[in-house]
Amino acid sequence: MSGPPVVIWAPAVKRLLRYSDLVPCLEEVLGQFSHRDNAEVLQPGPVKAFSSAEEAARGADVIVTVTRSTEPVLFRAWVKPGAHVSAVGACRPDWRELDDVLMKEAVVYVDSREGAVAESGDVVLSGAEVFAELGDVINGVKPALREKTTVFKSLGMGVQDAASAQLVFQRWETEAGQR
Repeated sequence: MSGPPVVIWAPAVKRLLRYSDLVPCLEEVLGQFSHRDNAEVLQPGPVKAFSSAEEAARGADVIVTVTRSTEPVLFRAWVKPGAHVSAVGACRPDWRELDDVLMKEAVVYVDSREGAVAESGDVVLSGAEVFAELGDVINGVKPALREKTTVFKSLGMGVQDAASAQLVFQRWETEAGQR
């Protein structure tokens, strides 16, 4: 298998769509997880491969990009109104995953405004306005505009890594105590 394994955890997923050139080993990875003992495995239903990123994106409610691209791989013309895009790759000021039109027309949320305007090529190169930080939405300072086309541009933050590690540790403690 080439590249790192892909772990998918989304209980509400009805079907999983992929662009074959972006995740060529998905069926193999899902097969590996489905045969592990004591593993919680997502059973997403049918996996469908597409011949292009455009074909995979059209009509999707949620689109996730995780690339090291220096050029846009997702364009506004492919994204239906009201869809949500989570763009978590292209984490340098001269890299990008999303085109200018999508960035400027969508409501843009970020994990850190300071980080996004300095490090995110999607934000820097498009000149898009950041509507809110994720924390602003969680704390009720800014609304989650679910009826609009939204983009969450994440660069990752140390506090997110620490919180994730804490959750994993707590779960391990709970499970270890039950043995």
